[in-house]
Amino acid sequence: PEVPPLEVAPAAAVAGLAATLADPAGESPCCALAPPRLLSAAEIARLDDGRLPVTIATLDIGRKEKVGPIACDVPCQVVHAHAPPPGLREVDVLLFRANGGSGPPEPATLRQVGGQKLRAMASMECESYYPDLKSTALRRRGLVGLTTSRESDVPLTYLRAGSVASWGRRPPAFDAQRLRAHVAAGGGLLSLVASNCAALTPRQPLFAELRRLLGGRAESLGRCGRTAPWPSCAGGRPCSKHGALRLYPFYFAAENSAVTDYFTEKAFDALEAGVVPIYFGAPNGHEFLPPGSGMGAEPP
Repeated sequence: PEVPPLEVAPAAAVAGLAATLADPAGESPCCALAPPRLLSAAEIARLDDGRLPVTIATLDIGRKEKVGPIACDVPCQVVHAHAPPPGLREVDVLLFRANGGSGPPEPATLRQVGGQKLRAMASMECESYYPDLKSTALRRRGLVGLTTSRESDVPLTYLRAGSVASWGRRPPAFDAQRLRAHVAAGGGLLSLVASNCAALTPRQPLFAELRRLLGGRAESLGRCGRTAPWPSCAGGRPCSKHGALRLYPFYFAAENSAVTDYFTEKAFDALEAGVVPIYFGAPNGHEFLPPGSGMGAEPP
């Protein structure tokens, strides 16, 4: 079925969403979509006989990276699995990043919680490429899942806390006057940046059709099907991704997989750059965008 196009939202609408999501300090140190809160002493006492903070041992942060207590709904601390602090007797959760398998050997200090040892696999990849990331497959292997699927035990999002905080302080502005002048001067109308050339969606054929319909005024700037070199910005230096996107009124925010909930940074990049995303990918992609902030695309 045809996806109805969405009208462009004014900057005030995006600012309102940002103000709702960002915490008052302008940063969200723990959770992307809600300000963290520390539990009260009474709440802590009712949880697991007061065994807090929860200790998470992770295998994928550098030895020099600062770890310690973090502010979240349940107070917790992160330690290095390969270099635990002296005196640490037990670990509550082993957290690791992978796209399949059963994970690394568990540390001897990993304790049982509710009759099982908690091993958590985190991945931002798509189950189309890695079937082991399906929630049912993770649970069969006794793993806690942290994936982009909202069916996972701990859903993850590509929406960065820093982005939300930035929108609250300085909303993205769609500079219609500048873009109209750009178009009148013969500039490009739409851009695409794609690095995965083995997409499981018809991303490149769709872009080719858009380029034809726009009389060639659409450019692919990434590694896949490049039609124009990466642009230069101030001082002749290569533009940042946001800088490159700002050179075109529209951005073809096309995913490499069309899987429910797999909504990556692409459309968010367009909003942050102040241009309009034309989205193609997750069937429920509209659920992740502020109302009226972009357009949807479907194959003919």
